[in-house]
Amino acid sequence: NFDVPYGPLLPKDIRTLREPDVEGADLWIMSPPCQPYTRMGRRLDVEDHRAAPLLHIVDLLPKLQHPPKALLLENVVGFEKSESLKRLASALCEAGFEARLFGLSPQQLGIPNRR
Repeated sequence: NFDVPYGPLLPKDIRTLREPDVEGADLWIMSPPCQPYTRMGRRLDVEDHRAAPLLHIVDLLPKLQHPPKALLLENVVGFEKSESLKRLASALCEAGFEARLFGLSPQQLGIPNRR
């Protein structure tokens, strides 16, 4: 176990989260599963059950009284062209965010990892 300066993580299925569970969290760091979007998967996007947790969070976002101050999302190949991303961008705008979509490579941040 790591010694971290914050409380325990929520041991819950993301699909069961409600507004009070995430209300007031300052930063959301998200990583959608790759299978619904990549060339190695079937590219079912929103029709793939593995996209359901991300889409549930997307639906919660505009309902929050105190949304996060920032949201970071790891891109997987194919996600940038997905209906899931369109829904996320729409929810961000509805929640009052200014969305900036751009790609960064770990190498650009000095991390010796190429993907």
